[in-house]
Amino acid sequence: MIFRTLCRSGLSSASAVGESLAPTSSSLASLLRYDRKNIYHPYTSLTSPLPAYHVTSAGGSKIRLTLPSSSSSSSPHDEPVQKDVVDGMSSWWSTVHGYDVEAINEAIKAQVDKGLCHVMFGGLTHGPAVELSEVLCGVLPEGLEKIFYSCSGSVSVEVALKMSLQYQRGISRPHKNKFLSVLGGYHGDTLGCMSVSDPGNGMHRELFDGWVNDRSVIYAERNERSMFSVRDGWAGDTVKTRRNKETKMVRSIREHLESRDDIAAVIMEPMCQGAGGMFFHSGDELAAIRRLTSEHGALLVFDEIATGFGRTGELFACNHGGVTPDIITLGKAITGGYCSLGVTVTTDRVSNGEFTRTRTRTRTCTRTRTRTRARNCILLLTCSSSTTRRNFWPWPQHF
Repeated sequence: MIFRTLCRSGLSSASAVGESLAPTSSSLASLLRYDRKNIYHPYTSLTSPLPAYHVTSAGGSKIRLTLPSSSSSSSPHDEPVQKDVVDGMSSWWSTVHGYDVEAINEAIKAQVDKGLCHVMFGGLTHGPAVELSEVLCGVLPEGLEKIFYSCSGSVSVEVALKMSLQYQRGISRPHKNKFLSVLGGYHGDTLGCMSVSDPGNGMHRELFDGWVNDRSVIYAERNERSMFSVRDGWAGDTVKTRRNKETKMVRSIREHLESRDDIAAVIMEPMCQGAGGMFFHSGDELAAIRRLTSEHGALLVFDEIATGFGRTGELFACNHGGVTPDIITLGKAITGGYCSLGVTVTTDRVSNGEFTRTRTRTRTCTRTRTRTRARNCILLLTCSSSTTRRNFWPWPQHF
């Protein structure tokens, strides 16, 4: 069981499913009515919303729901029903340590007591941010050592896109101003992220035609290897052919790079397209794409917001191919699901290239307003000390 594995790893839940703060029947009904009328939830509408279930608490791998009484003869005075359910989605791939983790809870409390909860990062710094940066550089592939903090995964991708364009301009290749993405990809909900996501099935993409920048994006084909495919030979196709022939995705990327000279960067989710339908590729394909981008002067951006921190069996998915991208984006699991934070990490070569020409103008156009919360850095340091331990690695065996 995931919860038992977490406890063996040294991260224990503060309570089985947290202390119950269940509302009464009347207050639950009032809460749900207000929620349905006034509060947006992802991927539904306020005009015809999908049901939203009230969560009372969470612990380990489970969340506790408070539901209206299911009795056919129930009255408004009947007590609500509590039900524990396993969160198989890990809060959209964020809670890698489980819910209500005692070590992280204590780190947050300790940081509040120190009186440093938030400072702006413009012209200021603090110990937790520096220490976290050192930890991240110590576990990322060698060469990724320049760190940009932001408020979310989507913003970390926006920063990566800006870095790519700014790098090409900085080394006197301003004509390289387009991105090569992979069909089926998903990189976030902000406008730039939607532009490099799948043009047909990219979540909200179809609603914003004319706003997303189709002219700056080219799309490569993807492999048809969904984990939901049920056909003979699927596993064999994944393992055997990847070493013996060029896959459709790699071939498509190669053809685009060979036929065009305007691609600033290739952006993709390494190993697994998550929201796009759980489509997989191999570490060998990542290595092939790394060689192609290097040969053709394009940067390689790996969006590891969903795959990072152990989701694919390696600490980072790019490790499957022994690949160091030029830029990597991180989010979700980096905080254990406790708060939102994005991190964009690049190499010394890219960072230096960004500021080669017109330093003042270039710095202004890229450095998006960033706030780094000291408390975020403290809890991230607590997460990282457990995530990077050797006893983290039994986790994938239990899924």
